[in-house]
Amino acid sequence: SDHHIARLSTMGVFPLLFLSFIVVSSTPVATEPAVRLVGGKHESEGRLEVFHDGEWGTVCDNRFRYQSADVVCRELGYEQAQSIRSNSYYGRGTGNVWMDRVKCSGTEASLVQCPHNGWGNVNSRCNSHRDDVGVKCRLKQVAKPYSFPLRLSCPDHNENGSCSECPSGSKLQPAPADCFVQPAVEGIVEALYKGVWRPVSGTSWDVRDARVACGELGYPLALATPPLSELWPNYDGSSPHSDCSGSDETLCNVVEDSEKDFRMTLQHSYLKRVECIGSESRILDCYFPEFGPQAVNFNVATVRCGYRPHQSCQNGTEKYRLRAGHRASEGRAEVRIDGEWGTICDRGWDFADASVFCRSLGYGSAKSVLHGAFYGRGTGKIHLDALSCSGSEDSLADCRRSEGSDEVMKHCGHQFDASVVCNTPMLDENCQEKHVKLQDYQYDYYGTFLHVNMLSTWAPVCYTEHEGMWAFATVACREMGKFPYKLYAGNISESNRLSHSYVGAMHCSGEENSLSECDRKNFRLLPFRCFVGEMVLECVDGLPDLVPDLHAFQNSLAYYVDRVHMYNLDCAKEEHCLSSSAYDEDDYNVRHLLRFESLTRNYGKQDFVPILSRHEWIWHSCHRHFHSFEAFVHYDLLDSVTEEKVAEGHKASFCLEDSACERGSYPRFRCSTGAQGISVNCGDSYGRHLDCQWIDITGVPLGRYILRQHVNPNRLSPESDYKNNEASCVINISASFYGRDYLTLDVEYCYLSGVIIIAMLLPYIP
Repeated sequence: SDHHIARLSTMGVFPLLFLSFIVVSSTPVATEPAVRLVGGKHESEGRLEVFHDGEWGTVCDNRFRYQSADVVCRELGYEQAQSIRSNSYYGRGTGNVWMDRVKCSGTEASLVQCPHNGWGNVNSRCNSHRDDVGVKCRLKQVAKPYSFPLRLSCPDHNENGSCSECPSGSKLQPAPADCFVQPAVEGIVEALYKGVWRPVSGTSWDVRDARVACGELGYPLALATPPLSELWPNYDGSSPHSDCSGSDETLCNVVEDSEKDFRMTLQHSYLKRVECIGSESRILDCYFPEFGPQAVNFNVATVRCGYRPHQSCQNGTEKYRLRAGHRASEGRAEVRIDGEWGTICDRGWDFADASVFCRSLGYGSAKSVLHGAFYGRGTGKIHLDALSCSGSEDSLADCRRSEGSDEVMKHCGHQFDASVVCNTPMLDENCQEKHVKLQDYQYDYYGTFLHVNMLSTWAPVCYTEHEGMWAFATVACREMGKFPYKLYAGNISESNRLSHSYVGAMHCSGEENSLSECDRKNFRLLPFRCFVGEMVLECVDGLPDLVPDLHAFQNSLAYYVDRVHMYNLDCAKEEHCLSSSAYDEDDYNVRHLLRFESLTRNYGKQDFVPILSRHEWIWHSCHRHFHSFEAFVHYDLLDSVTEEKVAEGHKASFCLEDSACERGSYPRFRCSTGAQGISVNCGDSYGRHLDCQWIDITGVPLGRYILRQHVNPNRLSPESDYKNNEASCVINISASFYGRDYLTLDVEYCYLSGVIIIAMLLPYIP
């Protein structure tokens, strides 16, 4: 108003200066960030907290995305977010939960500028602080090497850093079946770079770093890190002089002879500091502030790794296993929930999920994460989907996930089964010894001859016929990371023949990871050639995996048992598909035939082909085609209590073809074209209407039985997994309303070996 203007004009110069001061002080000034990270190992990570109304409070992880995390990290002076941690990963906060459903666009200068539910207006599940969100910001990384393998050095009395003996637990095996934590190995952590082993710096080294190192070395646990004085009692703190003024790749001008001087070795490293969260699968994934020659002066990283209790001792109903891998430490990941084995969908399957799985089995962290049913398709249910582990959980049960087979299988089939290769303890360099190799001699056309080194001498193995030969071949190929495919006798020519040969039987169960674990008391090295011939072994990367289709089997079991007169069973008599009593009866007698379908699928990585060559196939005049396989499937009826065989099918031979294929696979084998086999993801079907698709139960007492199909029962053909070859149904055979000569069948439930599937069936009404 005019009055106010006039009043100001009479106040002179001092009021004008005052007004100027007010205007200047009202302009924005730089302030401290309204966010902070708390509880992390480093200042760049931790539980996200925001300052509001004079108090620090937390942020709920509900719908918190990377755009919001990037805003937080830029506000704190970092480039961007590296990861988001849910479920109060960095510990529960206190006080208020200020923000929920934060939805930044990513362009905001501060988190408080982002849309959210309103200050303090949060979901009820957030109030307990169990869902406080955490953020890890990306630091400026130095250039890392492509490969950075680890080992443990253990100073002996010569102080040269070599292990005097192999560390305990160094075999490729899961945790021992003891219900307590066991120390496995301890030592100084060394890394290999450009052919030189150097210790990792001990600056800021703690149990989280040790956990990553132990996991990479193949152990599930990191115990309290031992001091150097405990590992090296003779260490007095002194060290020889070295010039560390340079920074070249020779590591401070250390001469080659000092490689043998353990004291000199412990003065220099490639790393000034390693910073791990603890969920990484290898040290190379951790943060390196610097990489290059560093002086550490005996401040080196040490670990004491251990085994966790066997999973049979652990609480909880979930169990885990690996199937169809070359070794016990790799394969298709499977989980047992509510007594039933199933697979895991590979959607979101990453190193954090796989490392939790591996540690649950007693191995280290994950070495490789594999998708798309790499080790073949599983069977039964798909239990888990969309796993989201941080990597620090004790088991998959502690991870966020989608569970419930019906929902999961709507969008994830067995073609997406998850697989993993777990890190396992490796032998020290001084303890490593190769026991097997395949030798391909020039001008010898038999194939690759197996040579072993069991008594410090490489020599071929003489071929012998004994039942454990295939198990021996399985272990030999497994030691080379492959599957056995063919085994036969050959002859090395005189020009290539060695002076010694291994003879006798090496007894293996087939489950060993190395020939050194087999029984060798009857395996000898003798100074003469093999009389029968040398062993020729062919190893391959993948094999078929035959699995009987359980649903086709159970759905084919009719309510009534078939009654068939002998005059309709001429071909069946020729193939000996009837019980012995049938051959003394006339054509008008009746046989009781328990019919069913046999559908065998190949869920492996290679086509299944007959073991007999084509010229060995047998022509069957009744069926008008060649039979390429004898005893491909055994059909047995067992007593439900004693499991003694009371009747069996006598189907003598089979013609294998692609009768049914999964989506995306196409039939290639047909009996009519002369090409027999089962393609990958296809199946060979023998319908219940065909000859010999039955068990003759004439004269079998009424009662409760187990009806079983066993594919490839004698293991004559190689497979990646023999443990899923049986399908069984528990049935009741009873007399019908019409009397004892008319039998009825009631199915209680069916199951696949290795996978329990309860499938109650309604009575079949013809």
